[in-house]
Amino acid sequence: MRWVWVAALLAGCGGAAPQGEVVCKASCTREDGRFANPPGSPQRTAGRWEFQKFFWGGLLREKNPTPPAGHVMPLAEAAQGWLEQPGNKMQWLGHSAFRMQIGGTTLLTDPLLTKMASPFQWAGPYRYVPSPLAPEEARADLILITHNHYDHLDVETLKRLPNKDTVTVVVPLGVGPVVRETGIANVVELDWHQSLTFRNVEITLVPAIHFSARWTDDRNMTLWGGYAVKETGVAKPVNVWLSGDTTVHPQVFKDIGQKYGPFTHGLVGIGAYEPRSIMMGSHTTPEEAAEQGVQTQSKRVVAHHWGTVVLTPEPAFEAPGRFKAAAAVQGYKPEDVWVMAVGETRGLSE
Repeated sequence: MRWVWVAALLAGCGGAAPQGEVVCKASCTREDGRFANPPGSPQRTAGRWEFQKFFWGGLLREKNPTPPAGHVMPLAEAAQGWLEQPGNKMQWLGHSAFRMQIGGTTLLTDPLLTKMASPFQWAGPYRYVPSPLAPEEARADLILITHNHYDHLDVETLKRLPNKDTVTVVVPLGVGPVVRETGIANVVELDWHQSLTFRNVEITLVPAIHFSARWTDDRNMTLWGGYAVKETGVAKPVNVWLSGDTTVHPQVFKDIGQKYGPFTHGLVGIGAYEPRSIMMGSHTTPEEAAEQGVQTQSKRVVAHHWGTVVLTPEPAFEAPGRFKAAAAVQGYKPEDVWVMAVGETRGLSE
């Protein structure tokens, strides 16, 4: 199948606003209409036997590891920490879910606030640590969804939001129908490099190297990505890069840094990286995540996509140590490497 790639990484796909012409749908898809990663993206090397071993091994995998001390904040302490932190701030809700307040706008990212990360409520991966925020408490102005996998797009959370009639949900191309089925009407689909300005925050969907699917027959029928979230109207803005689920690429993340950085905070995925023969096409190792912080010109790196849901066979709490060591090698100071507790809030500054 033939690729047509029209300077998407540097020139951008689509206009400056989501209502502009969508061009990446034509230039960044295969001839069968399915979306694809940029040329040069890593490919899985696993054969059928390795996939079968991974799948059946998952049924026997430890689903409820014991978190180390300090991994989860008590609920009351987590709630109080959010309320007492002034100004721009970020709270880790576990996995890739964050609550942020930037310029007075409250955002949620990939909110998995219920138990299951699965198409079923009786089977599949589930949170082994509780969410510090119930869906009914998750009042936000904006919700950012990076792609349609169940650990990132949780319809049960969306159904139970307290302000479904006013919240705006931003999603990649094609993901809108799933969100609208939850009863949320204000849904904006973005192409890679398209932006939405909401009050005093600019949201841009940026490329990620991953895939999409919610069932067996819809692989790559919707787009995936990360986000650049930039405060507007101030001299020294908070500027956050959220990686989404991604693996590495020789140029994509350098381009993101050049086009949208430097970032004050880079949210990088450090978990679900084994076996490499499978996950090398989807997720970064802790070492690769630290390197992406440098590539995107992120002043601080913040760990996500770990410590909440067992997806892969590596030890559940191995990633943070590797990530901190790798970030030090990349030149980050300890105070600029954030491995947060579930429920913890920290202030955001430029």
